[in-house]
Amino acid sequence: MRKVDVFGKKQNLTRPFYLIILIFAVVLPGYFVIQNYFTVKTEELTKERLNLQSQVNKLLLQSEQDVLLEIDQIIPYLPTSFSQNAVSSELNSVRDLSGLTLATDYATNFVNDSVMPFDSSLPSTLKAVKITVSMSVDDGSKTLDYLDNLMDLDTIYYIEDVSVNYLANDNAQVVVIFYTFYNDIIVN
Repeated sequence: MRKVDVFGKKQNLTRPFYLIILIFAVVLPGYFVIQNYFTVKTEELTKERLNLQSQVNKLLLQSEQDVLLEIDQIIPYLPTSFSQNAVSSELNSVRDLSGLTLATDYATNFVNDSVMPFDSSLPSTLKAVKITVSMSVDDGSKTLDYLDNLMDLDTIYYIEDVSVNYLANDNAQVVVIFYTFYNDIIVN
């Protein structure tokens, strides 16, 4: 390579080398500074996420405890009348949601003004309706889905008894006994 350019000036071949070293001297520490910044930021966000997760867990536990109310606390939220057609429609939709549409021998029995299933003394305006649902199903485990869907409804149900009897032909006879309540008062 020539040591003099076309104009007669002496060429300095070390200048590009110094420029490359200068670029590496700026870029390499900059990379480590940025990497460190993002590592610290990630750790802060992880701590914040864990803190938020623990707060959410506390709220969920608190809300689960709040759901378990005494009967006296529920009375103001009860309906003032009982509609057998509305409850029958609700139970049919629960059956369909649970995959028990093809259940045979499906029967629902309502006993209005039945005896309260609780030992505590309650107001005389509080009325209980005993509901017995019986059906033959091809899979007894779908009964759990039925109960879960029943409990997810806005109507208050108290499940007293569930019996699943497996038959010889791999079917199951399911009987669910539960109560719903209403506050028999006149609202003006």
